[in-house]
Amino acid sequence: MSIRPDFLDDIEELARTNSDLNEVAVKLVHYVETSAIPNRKNLTSKNILQAFIDRYEDDLSAIHRDFLGELIRQDVNVAGDLVVVQELTPSTDDPHNITSFLADGGIGRVWLARDEQVQREDVLKQLLPSYQDS
Repeated sequence: MSIRPDFLDDIEELARTNSDLNEVAVKLVHYVETSAIPNRKNLTSKNILQAFIDRYEDDLSAIHRDFLGELIRQDVNVAGDLVVVQELTPSTDDPHNITSFLADGGIGRVWLARDEQVQREDVLKQLLPSYQDS
């Protein structure tokens, strides 16, 4: 799969600003299919970066691969790792077809979905487990 130039621009900006693992993962998660990552229930920032490298390896320069690889090799505080919750899974009762991940927020995730019944795009919010009982 060929990498788009704006992906490379994003990586260069992240490297230039000396971004940490979690900042890079938040940016690059938009460019990987998290559904294709094994063991997605325990998805981490390192998994996201590795999935990005695996998907675009042939298109990344040595500098880009080195930057991302160094982030993966860093020892990070697990408590500071990107919070990734279990993926939303569509049901037969739900007309939404999840098309992409948009963002992680303070209390959950935001997804872009297509509502097949009304033929429009919707935004779905998913609460983090700690907020689901509130």
